[in-house]
Amino acid sequence: MKTMMCLLILTLSVAHDALTGTVVSAVQPAPLAAARTTVEFDSVWGTAQTDQEKCQAEADYMASNRAFYHVGPCIGRFEGIGWSRGGSLPGTCTPRSRMQLTGDATSVCDDGTVVRVRSWR
Repeated sequence: MKTMMCLLILTLSVAHDALTGTVVSAVQPAPLAAARTTVEFDSVWGTAQTDQEKCQAEADYMASNRAFYHVGPCIGRFEGIGWSRGGSLPGTCTPRSRMQLTGDATSVCDDGTVVRVRSWR
């Protein structure tokens, strides 16, 4: 799921920049997209500093805005998100290589949907 979401975001960035005539590689997004991302994520994370705090802030933002997708830059070296209905703890994507879990947070939407954000380094 994480890979598909990242590819979607990069594809949309490249398509947007192609319309403006700017050539952009997948590893270096356009300055406008990067600026928009920074502003958005500062508002998502607030004053959070640790990976755990960022995961909680992101989960709370996702739940309150019903945003079932990655809403910030990657927390740590790998980030997984998930959601489930019915109150069960959702699974998330996990890294292929061995990493240490640095954050794991959940939040609940008004309709009972559980959102989970995890990070690894």
